[in-house]
Amino acid sequence: MQTMKVRIRTKAPMILSAPGHTSVMTATQDFFSGSVLRGIFAGRFIEACALGNAAHEDADFMRLFYGGLRFVDAYPMEMLTQTRAIRLPLSLQRSKDGSEMRDLLYEDAAREAGFKSMRGFAAICDNALYPVTVKKEIRLHMSRSDLAGGSCAERLAGRSMDGGIYSYEAIAEGQTFEGLICGTDELLRLLC
Repeated sequence: MQTMKVRIRTKAPMILSAPGHTSVMTATQDFFSGSVLRGIFAGRFIEACALGNAAHEDADFMRLFYGGLRFVDAYPMEMLTQTRAIRLPLSLQRSKDGSEMRDLLYEDAAREAGFKSMRGFAAICDNALYPVTVKKEIRLHMSRSDLAGGSCAERLAGRSMDGGIYSYEAIAEGQTFEGLICGTDELLRLLC
């Protein structure tokens, strides 16, 4: 089994829908899932091989994208150290003054005053932990409820007639994420 690193740099805001609890806000993930990576590469493969709507009939396509390769989530990069971040375990805690860190999984100590859980991503380099934050933007969008009727009045007016405005969260442009593709040497060469 071999691995190939894959880097993604956002050139525009990216929406990677995440489960949310509100109907007026579309939340986004903090990373590119393995399924999204698989879709990106499958699309490129279809285009490069001119497979069109018949990709499922191509033996190489089926070997690569339906069993032969494993696509591992692309997490954000810590740019100072050029290190792929990892998702922090829920058991990791840091003292409020930042001087001490502990992992409750390996310590007999129970929750203690002065410590709080760490969340999100961090890169580990030279025995140090570098927190990584994914920058996001919130944008507004108006509904287009009249599209089915064909009048396009809302689109031409540039506003929602019934007040239907919603917002969405997007990963900001200019960020780098790194994932992995795992498989045999033969399949990775075929993908390239």
